[in-house]
Amino acid sequence: MPSYGLAVGDFNARTGSEDDFIFVPDSESHVVDIENIQINAVCNLDQYDFSRKRNSRDKNKNRFGNQLLEFCKGNNFFIMNGRTLGDIDGKFTCRNSSVVDYCLCSAELIQNFTDFKVLDFSSLYSDVHSPIEISLKQTDQEVSTKCSDDTRTNEQKINNWTNEKSYKFLECLNLTEIENINSEIDGTTVVTQETVDMIISKIGKVLINSAGNTFGFKVSAGKKSKHRKNKPWFDHDCKAARSEFRKMKRNKNKSPFHRGLVSDAEKTYKNTMNKAHKKYRSDFRKKIDDLKQKDAKDFWRLLNENKSTAQPKIDFDKLVSYFKS
Repeated sequence: MPSYGLAVGDFNARTGSEDDFIFVPDSESHVVDIENIQINAVCNLDQYDFSRKRNSRDKNKNRFGNQLLEFCKGNNFFIMNGRTLGDIDGKFTCRNSSVVDYCLCSAELIQNFTDFKVLDFSSLYSDVHSPIEISLKQTDQEVSTKCSDDTRTNEQKINNWTNEKSYKFLECLNLTEIENINSEIDGTTVVTQETVDMIISKIGKVLINSAGNTFGFKVSAGKKSKHRKNKPWFDHDCKAARSEFRKMKRNKNKSPFHRGLVSDAEKTYKNTMNKAHKKYRSDFRKKIDDLKQKDAKDFWRLLNENKSTAQPKIDFDKLVSYFKS
């Protein structure tokens, strides 16, 4: 298992408030075969002010709960439900009657964990589960923003080449650096891929620096974030219901009356979306059936337009290699 890891989601496991760790006091260490059992880093909980005793409103356990507890004990993970100020009593996460949604945190990552909360149930996100929220703190790490002459940020691009300035480009070449590169090449007795890459990198930097000093840099304003497109079934009624829901949600904490209005607006929003989605799928099927008989070209065009083309950003072989190691 990774040293720094989080596992968050629905585990379908009920664990009650039973310990998720094995701890052997020093006074009993002489009677326990410590070498053959996994002793958990309970001291990490103490060090970062998390309670060893985990609270939970759900007092029941099931088979999956026992398996989850054994997983935590065997891999030095801790259940964060019921251990933070945000969830001090271990709130229910499902149907307001059980705790099955968890955040498991590795012992090494405890130092960065700050809070865990069970948020109010929303039918927009799940039929039975309440959302959970975790908070992590960033490690204190100095990030250098200084840009040297040899390294440019991705936002800086050299202006286009112009023949009129070719003479200046030659004048801006760093002759001393070129002589050093020549001497390094002459003094190389064993040629490896690493030395070739290093020489090419140095030559490239000489050319880039000269080009930058000659033609100057244009600073890109950066790409504007693309506006997230709505689903094709998300019609005007859906937008109006969403707008009303968001407006009511802003007044949620003002009074019980307003909280009731939020609940009503949420139900209306969800029902409106379900109705629009159902109508879109029905119309789409009718259109497909009609085109299948009349226009094969438009039939395949319509199918391809609704086909997801998104590919995973991480190569599958890299994922396999990572989890094997």
